[in-house]
Amino acid sequence: MYNVKRNQHNPILNPERMRAWEGDATFNWSGIKEGNTVHLVYRALEKHKRIEDKELEFSTIGYCKSTDKLSTLKDRRQLITPEYNWEKFGCEDPRIHKIGDTYYIFYTALGTFPFGPDGIKVALAKTKNLKDITEKHLLTPFNAKAMTLFPEKIKGKIAAFVSVDTDRPDRGVKLGYITFNSEADILSHEYWNSWYQNIQENQLHLARNSGEQIEVSAPPIKTKYGWLLIYSHIQNYFSNDRVFGVEAVLLDLKDPRKVIGRTQFPFLVPEEVYEEFGQVPAIVFPSGAYLDKEKGKDVVVLLYGATDTTGCAATIPLDELLVSLKNGTEQFIRSPKNPLIIPNELHLWEDVAVFNPAAVRIDGTTHIFYRAMGKENTSVIGLALSKDGVKIDRRFKDPIYIPRADFEKKAKEGNSGCEDPRATIIGDRLFLVYTAYDGIRPPGVAMTSVSIKKYTEAVSHMVKDIKGTVEVRIPWDEPVFVSLPNLDDKDALLFGEKFNKAWWMFHRVNHNVCFDILFGLQPEKLKSPDDLRKQNVKMHNVTPLFGPRRGMWDSKKVGVNCPPVKTKAGYLLLYHGIGEDHIYRVGAVLLDLNDPFSVIGRSSQPIFEPNAEYEKKGIIPNVVFPCGLVVEKDLLHIYYGGADTVVGMAGMSLKKLIEQLLA
Repeated sequence: MYNVKRNQHNPILNPERMRAWEGDATFNWSGIKEGNTVHLVYRALEKHKRIEDKELEFSTIGYCKSTDKLSTLKDRRQLITPEYNWEKFGCEDPRIHKIGDTYYIFYTALGTFPFGPDGIKVALAKTKNLKDITEKHLLTPFNAKAMTLFPEKIKGKIAAFVSVDTDRPDRGVKLGYITFNSEADILSHEYWNSWYQNIQENQLHLARNSGEQIEVSAPPIKTKYGWLLIYSHIQNYFSNDRVFGVEAVLLDLKDPRKVIGRTQFPFLVPEEVYEEFGQVPAIVFPSGAYLDKEKGKDVVVLLYGATDTTGCAATIPLDELLVSLKNGTEQFIRSPKNPLIIPNELHLWEDVAVFNPAAVRIDGTTHIFYRAMGKENTSVIGLALSKDGVKIDRRFKDPIYIPRADFEKKAKEGNSGCEDPRATIIGDRLFLVYTAYDGIRPPGVAMTSVSIKKYTEAVSHMVKDIKGTVEVRIPWDEPVFVSLPNLDDKDALLFGEKFNKAWWMFHRVNHNVCFDILFGLQPEKLKSPDDLRKQNVKMHNVTPLFGPRRGMWDSKKVGVNCPPVKTKAGYLLLYHGIGEDHIYRVGAVLLDLNDPFSVIGRSSQPIFEPNAEYEKKGIIPNVVFPCGLVVEKDLLHIYYGGADTVVGMAGMSLKKLIEQLLA
């Protein structure tokens, strides 16, 4: 897993109204790092430019530099302007390279207006001092954009990627790979035409379906595993519902047409205000990348344009990105004993499904509270015990929690009951939060509790009753319904610490993770089973914390999974996300230690997803859904439902996960 961290100064490159040539937009920038200096070229836009008898938006190419890791920009000026008929209507989207003592800047030249494919082509400008342009050439005799060179020769040849037929939707955009014997070939229209005739053999196939647009973005970066190429990925390109994103692919060092690994989803999509609102809304467009150091580690600095208005940057840890491209993003290792709990045909209440378990560690034993269903589709909660957290030592013949209140008792045929529990220990009490559903009203959040002393005494009696002949009941408090009325409210958990003198609840409303005060709760005053009800515990508000990310793996809805883990860096909170493919995956966010309702890190890619057979096939296929989490030293154990049918366990390093969220 890797985290994409936006630059704190975003947007970095902003239009300067006093300069007409860049008064409306400055975006799609590219950079090259030399020592401590980053040389940057960018597209600058002025509106209402009049050329001949035509009024249009007019682009030229600007230059600036930074010597402080993009904190400030210096020496800002216009660098490339139209000089020839083939570029007289504008110069766009530069990519900068250096060969020997000369800078090569590839850009899009606009030779016709209204803009059309016959007038949109790739051009080259050369300069030795980034002040005086010494040469200009029109390169492609056909429609193309965004050419970028490899930083070294491939098998003795100059190599490049170029986006071809970008403005001919009937032909389909092609990510072309081309090699040249010399610079003379780069400048030869005959060479380009010959290559174009065999374009089907000279391209990199990255589109997953016909509705996607792939465009070259940043120059390839050489790594120990292969060439890292970052590119623009646009979903639903031929509709009014376009989704702009950024992806990456790892290519073979000797033959860059061979894919070693690639991102499964975009790792950057429009989320921030400056990426959502601007000249063209909801656009992030990658246009440059180079390597730098942060805290002694290599990072990829990604340069991108936001809403065709400003220039922004983000960093990605190189090693983590490469590992995920080679091996996938999944971080958790499954227990070899999985599935730990399966339906029991001898018990009617759990003979169909056992899943979505809560978990707590008490006196050296892991207590697993799992949701169970029989053929009547009534959800109850069963209990399993494990000394080592892996091997199930004991399950009981009866559920330890059943529907008791009107808001969770079955009111009509179909699903009902007590679903998806989460367990939290506060002081000397064990709290169980779950989804209550009667089959008619919208599901909502309910809560109960019990003193740990009374709970452990009851469980001890149950354990000693080997034959299961003695009925022992856990003295749970009378359950309370804490959601607002007539609100679909699920996936809730109790935050185990007071904040601002109040107790808080995380929950999901309208596909967003929310946090709200739990009014009335006083754990220290709960003495009898009816006290919780008398406290009139209730949520009065719905406050979103974070939501789905359009175009990413969690684009449809998100919900919290397990109670947060407090670390020195912040509170770790796992959540599930569902995308367009309807697969349930798990991600992570890091919450501020001093403000637990402020997100300081969020996983760009899922950290756990359905891969095992028991996760991919079941009552609801392709689901991993953890509700329980136990930390043993540095090991993070999650207990999860697989395909809404069985219970599994998986683990990973807590330290590693926190480091990745902070990177």
